[in-house]
Amino acid sequence: MNRLLDPKKKSFFSFDMDSTLIRQEVIDELARLAGVYEEVASVTKEAMEGNLDFHEALKKRCIYLKGFSSSIFTELYPKLELNTGVERLLKVLKENNTRTAVFSGGFTDILEMFQKQYGIDEVYANILEKKDGELSGNILGEIVDKNKKLEYLKTIRDREKIHPSQVVAIGDGANDSLMLNEAGIGIGFHAKEGLKKQIVNWIDFAPMDVLLFLFP
Repeated sequence: MNRLLDPKKKSFFSFDMDSTLIRQEVIDELARLAGVYEEVASVTKEAMEGNLDFHEALKKRCIYLKGFSSSIFTELYPKLELNTGVERLLKVLKENNTRTAVFSGGFTDILEMFQKQYGIDEVYANILEKKDGELSGNILGEIVDKNKKLEYLKTIRDREKIHPSQVVAIGDGANDSLMLNEAGIGIGFHAKEGLKKQIVNWIDFAPMDVLLFLFP
């Protein structure tokens, strides 16, 4: 990174959720709680081997959650762990009136609890359908993929009239590549090798609050 943010201009930080702000992948942890971890992991493996695209893999994994109580989200949420430095970073960003958003391929139920706890301005994620207090296994509406993340970033940036150079995006996987490359400063956090091939900046070992050094 060869430049800093301008403290006189408004800034916007956008984040991925799973394996970025938190250590875990939410769908894996839901599957673990529901006792279907092996089944879901086999679909994940299939997707990683290139036999399923992102949309197909997500839909297939969600089907295994059918019939479980929708309270599984509130049961899981306290078990999720923040990555080191995340809490301090979010606290300082809020104090500085920096715009924040989280774009996740996970689920709105978790994101809304996270938003309330940490004061995130906007969150976007997948909506798991519920019927009579149970998960149906279906996703409602459009799936949040790399194209949707890019769209959300552009929409917020333009709506809030934030200069492109003041936009920071942080993520770990290929699903984050477009938004990281669109941002003025795109940063891979504990980035997977596939993402590293598509970006310039990444953090492997430092805590996330090292990003506060972007402010002079």
